[in-house]
Amino acid sequence: MTVYLTVVLMVLSPLKALAFVVVQQALFGLPYAQTGLVDSYRQVLRHLHAVGVPLRAERRA
Repeated sequence: MTVYLTVVLMVLSPLKALAFVVVQQALFGLPYAQTGLVDSYRQVLRHLHAVGVPLRAERRA
């Protein structure tokens, strides 16, 4: 529901969507940071690489 509402707000008003996201992250105690497209992909790939280390080590053993 929250994701759907965010998408609807982004279509109607990007500033309202941003305000909604900031409030939601504060309510749930989640970290929030604005970033660009390339940096967001970099963060995701770095995280996936980090969490995959044990799986790769297990495979080699």
